[in-house]
Amino acid sequence: MDTQQIKCLLEQTKVALDDFESTKAETSRIKARDQALKLAGALERPRDAILRIAYTVRISCLIIASIIIHRYLSMPYIND
Repeated sequence: MDTQQIKCLLEQTKVALDDFESTKAETSRIKARDQALKLAGALERPRDAILRIAYTVRISCLIIASIIIHRYLSMPYIND
């Protein structure tokens, strides 16, 4: 992404932040957050984005696996 597009995103983010600061509305906060995320994504290198996604998926899988193991180990065994 070129610097002109990044400057445009920065200006949009500033406008959204000013709107949130003046209104304190939840919709303004969400809009400002979304604009900030777009700006951060534009400044992010592709390698960083790939690593972030890879670690996010890995951590989610580890959490799910630990929940499954915990539930399995906490179940009472059925004796025949």
